[in-house]
Formats: sequence, C-alpha cells, structure tokens
Amino acid sequence: MGILDAVPDSWGRKYECDGAAVANSLVDPTSIHFTTKAYFFLIMLSAQPDRAIAINSDRPVIGLAPAGCIEIVPESSELFSRWRHTKHSLLIAMTEQHLLNLTNLEWGDSLREFRLPKLGVVDEKALAIASEIRTELICAPFGYEACIDSLLTLFGIHVLRTYTSLNNQARQKEKIAGGLTPVARKRVLDYIHAHLSEKLAIETLAVVAGLSPSYFTRAFRQSMGQSPHEFIVATRLQAARRMIMTSSAPLSEISKINGFSSNSHMTALMKKTWGQNPTQIRYSDYDMAQGDGDDFQPPSQFHLK
Repeated sequence: MGILDAVPDSWGRKYECDGAAVANSLVDPTSIHFTTKAYFFLIMLSAQPDRAIAINSDRPVIGLAPAGCIEIVPESSELFSRWRHTKHSLLIAMTEQHLLNLTNLEWGDSLREFRLPKLGVVDEKALAIASEIRTELICAPFGYEACIDSLLTLFGIHVLRTYTSLNNQARQKEKIAGGLTPVARKRVLDYIHAHLSEKLAIETLAVVAGLSPSYFTRAFRQSMGQSPHEFIVATRLQAARRMIMTSSAPLSEISKINGFSSNSHMTALMKKTWGQNPTQIRYSDYDMAQGDGDDFQPPSQFHLK
C-alpha cells in the first residue's frame, strides 16, 4: 500500500519512491476526509477562495489560499479538506522515517516538530521546487525519477529548515563557502564511475563526500559547474557512447550497464545532446577520446532544462 493511496489516481499523475511520493492534481470542487500515512506538504498552483481545512479538529479554518501557499499536515493526522473551485496543486508526501533520515544526514540531529503555517502563507522557494518537480513529472518522457528524487531531497531540506527549529543550523565542520576538497572530489567521482549502473542519490554521494546533502549539492556545483544530477547523466552518456563505439554489445545492455532506465531513455538523451541516435553513433567515423578516471570530464554544455 502506497502513502498516497487516499489520493485517487484519476486526479493526476503520481510518483512514489522509498519513503516519499508526489502527486500533481487538477480536481473539480469536492472534499476529502482521511488519516494521512505520511507528512503532507501541499503547494497550491492555483488560488483557492473559501478554502477549508481541518487537522485533527472538527472546526475547519476557512479562507483564501493563494497560488504558492503551502499547507503542512503531520503524519497520522486526521485531515479534512474542502475546495469550492477547481484546484490545481502539487502534493509532496514524506514519511516520518524519511524526514528523520534526512535530518540526520543534514544536521546530525533528530527530527523536530513542525510549526504548521497558517492558511494562505506563500512559500516562494517551496513553489519553485514544486514547479520543477511538476515539470519533470509531467513533461519528461524518460528517466525523470532520478531528477525528482534529487528535487525531493532539496524540498525536504527546505521544509525542515523553514518550518522546524532546525532552521539555519549547520554542521560546524562545514564552511560557508568553497567547493569540494580535492580528496572529496576524487572520492565522489570514483564512486560515480564505479556505480553508474545503480541509483545514485544525493544523500549517498553526500555521505561519500562526508558532507550534508545541501552543502554537498552547492559544493559540487561550484567544483564541477553542474548539479550532481546533470553530471551523472552526462557521465552516463559519455560512458555509453564510448561502449557503443568500441564494442558490439547490444544497445539494451549498454543502456542498462550505464544506469539508464531503458534504451529509449538513452536514445532520447543522446539525440538531445549530440543530435544522433545510438545506431548513428555506432557507425559514425567520430574518433572519441578514451579518457577515464580523474581526467574524464563530461560535456560542460550538458544542462537539464
């Protein structure tokens, strides 16, 4: 049973991973009443006059919920919600254990109680991250899972920092400015190259670097000029291209070895990056460099849109 089972599939597209889920919903006026299986973070994408919500209460709060406002409902809460106008929203759900793990990685601390925002409080940063998640969920034809996982990590850190007493705390060993140290950079790049066929989560790479997820993301971009997700995709593309040009292995096997969700996923990204599909690359006369290890650099122009 999923943590978003109470949200009908007919409301819109959903995605669920370990301990977290997201649903993009466009729903006609109605009401719901159920007990949450995780922490719910609802971002309004359209304004909702006369919005009504009650959390563990029989007396709902009623008022305007503008676009960009956030509602937080703790895990195992009785939730009543009503809307009188078509509602467009993005719902992000995270289990208490998932938030606890993220808190420990980011702050080395335990999960704190959330301060629930009042109805109508707009959170511009949460809206920005939610909009990126929605774009990946709705528009990306292949391989959106890894990007959504990374965005969910950033969203989780944001709400923990903004709506709990953990806000603005940081580990003393992490300095405010600067990229990855040479040692941390080598460890991370070696790990990425050795585990291309596996899921490479920000949390995992942060542990390899010995940093919190948010600091690692900033430090990695400063050092490499790309986000971790962009770098990983570019690295997979180069490794796959090298295998295509230097071996007769089936394309399906190459895509799997290099961590793509399918041959179609690999093909779509190669077309987007180089204007060629894998078959065209295999029989081209292009002489690709054979660099590896620390000298290996994925294309600097590769950035996800």
